[in-house]
Amino acid sequence: MTSMTIALRSRMTAAISSWRFLVSAILVASSCTYVIPIERSIGLFTATQSNVSTVSSANVLAPVALVATLTGPGQITLNWAQSASACTTGYNVYRIADPDVTYTLVWFQGGRASTMYVDGGLAPLTVYTYYVEAVCGDWTSPPSPTDTEITP
Repeated sequence: MTSMTIALRSRMTAAISSWRFLVSAILVASSCTYVIPIERSIGLFTATQSNVSTVSSANVLAPVALVATLTGPGQITLNWAQSASACTTGYNVYRIADPDVTYTLVWFQGGRASTMYVDGGLAPLTVYTYYVEAVCGDWTSPPSPTDTEITP
């Protein structure tokens, strides 16, 4: 084997390694959540590509069974069943108070299993309606079913 052949093989190996790194970096940077390397033959080269499971709002499941309970003067406690999405990192809690016309984000509850929020300092004789969204990275689920409570 000549030194030219060895040098050429060395450069090809380096080029293939760099190419594999570049493809992996592009796939990871494209907001893919799960990357599983597989080998695929392309002409003379073997390149690493990925099977990708993409997370989007379409596949983040909403929490269910939201229950709002009056637990004191000016205080409502919310409980819900956790989202079935394994990537859930927390929950956004939204509230609307009659006669408002838009919901307001009142709390981010961190943790997949954290399924309770206490909303305090509420005005008396007011109707409060709530819903919860599961958070998974930059994505959120559809809203949970709403529940309503009235402060005394």
